[in-house]
Amino acid sequence: MSPINWPNIASIPELVKAGYGNTGHEEPLRIFGQEIYIKVTGAQTGGAWSMIQQVTPPASGPPMHCHTREDEGFWVVEGKFLFVVGDQRIEANPGDFLLAPRNIPHTFLNIGDVPAKAIVIMSPAGMEDFFLAVAALEGPPDPGWVGQLFAEYGIEFIGSPLTTD
Repeated sequence: MSPINWPNIASIPELVKAGYGNTGHEEPLRIFGQEIYIKVTGAQTGGAWSMIQQVTPPASGPPMHCHTREDEGFWVVEGKFLFVVGDQRIEANPGDFLLAPRNIPHTFLNIGDVPAKAIVIMSPAGMEDFFLAVAALEGPPDPGWVGQLFAEYGIEFIGSPLTTD
């Protein structure tokens, strides 16, 4: 087996404190009803991957969507999620890990009674820039501009968010 060829990344270990991002944002980004903490950026990993912590309120989650560039790995830390990846419905509890490969439609819903937390690793990096761009929007989003932003980051929205009904 050949060794993994990691990109040139920082040679000094870097601690990211719990509850904080490591991108100059101590406050969470509020996106699609969730709190997003950018923990590790592509600049820190040579573009190989990035990582966020998401806090999702009960009965909340994004619309069905598809990434054309990134694979997303979700590690559930607290709470309970229902994921739909392709045609599969998967309940995930603390400690569970789920992979949503690129080009496969997916979404999730917090099906618990309290905010749910997950660590999301995205490979390659780049989605953290999308989150920053969306968080910078002021006022009600212009559908044309938002659609252009999604296309710029290789994201296609396919359907509505899941519901608890």
